[in-house]
Amino acid sequence: MGWTQGRFAPGVTDTSDDLAAVAYGSGKGFVAVGHGPSASFASTNGIQWIESTAGLDSAGPLYGVTHYNGDYVAVDSDGGIASSPSGSTWTPRAATGVSLSSIGAYGGEFVAVGDNGAIYIAPSAVPPTQWTFVNSGTTENLLAVAGGSTLWEFIAVGASGTILASKNLGTSWTPQTSGTLSHLDGLIYGNGRYVAVGEARMILTSTNGTFWAPASTNYNYTGTDLYAVGYGNGLFVAVGEDGWTAVSRDGSAWAWSTSETVNTLRGITYSNGAFAAVGDSGTLMLSVAPKLGPVTLLPNRSFQISVAGGPGQQIQIQASTDLLNWLVVTTVKLDLNGAGQFTDAATPHRFFRAITQ
Repeated sequence: MGWTQGRFAPGVTDTSDDLAAVAYGSGKGFVAVGHGPSASFASTNGIQWIESTAGLDSAGPLYGVTHYNGDYVAVDSDGGIASSPSGSTWTPRAATGVSLSSIGAYGGEFVAVGDNGAIYIAPSAVPPTQWTFVNSGTTENLLAVAGGSTLWEFIAVGASGTILASKNLGTSWTPQTSGTLSHLDGLIYGNGRYVAVGEARMILTSTNGTFWAPASTNYNYTGTDLYAVGYGNGLFVAVGEDGWTAVSRDGSAWAWSTSETVNTLRGITYSNGAFAAVGDSGTLMLSVAPKLGPVTLLPNRSFQISVAGGPGQQIQIQASTDLLNWLVVTTVKLDLNGAGQFTDAATPHRFFRAITQ
């Protein structure tokens, strides 16, 4: 995967805040939240970011954010819950008094989790105002939550390998066996399975939320902890310490990848062909899968082929006549709009593919 560094718009002051989580709202854009006082930032493209802190004056450091049913909803270390339809202006919705680490949504329900096993649920009304405490049955800190269409509708993970599962939209929870004492910091549902990631390079996967198996460890990831995992376009991507990432097609076999930063990455989300990751010291990263086309026939009978991807990305163009043997023909550096092109003679006819460098 290739990554492009995001940037703050002129006038943004809190550019060194540690960022903890990021979410995408369809047709609206990305929202990242972090550990600085009322740290919230918004972007329509994942590259240029602006401050979006209106209404968060009394909020503590923000640890989690999600988008569902038209609203962004964020949780903070003071137990506050706030929502925003646009990601720019926020309204406080609850004050739980317990540090909250993560929030997820599924099946018309929000679920927020936090310290000492705290769980709060709310119907996904607009805005979500009715939050109810649920007894989780554990005093372990819960660090991540996600929902998906399996035997269990919600899964929550946390300290000491804690895994809890709910099949009634968060109303009650059942402990599951993880097989590890490692803290589990990140969780995602995608491609019919849950994937949990955590300290000491731990990755667990489950197709039903009950039976969890460790993923293959034959990836060259040398960091200590993974903090978040996302899914999109058939790919799982985990992010963690020192900017390392790990990628997988099936959630079981993983390979390492670099992210062009040495800062720890703590949050990741996917939308429209792009992964956005955020982390310490205001780190903002975007990885866009490159695309080829359209093709233009030039007056000299050669072809001009457009390339699209992340702004400033280096794209390697490979060609083949049989789809088996591929040769590098050129490298295209995309402009700040993520666009570029190359030309090729009309003969011999051949296939092209774009690879992010």
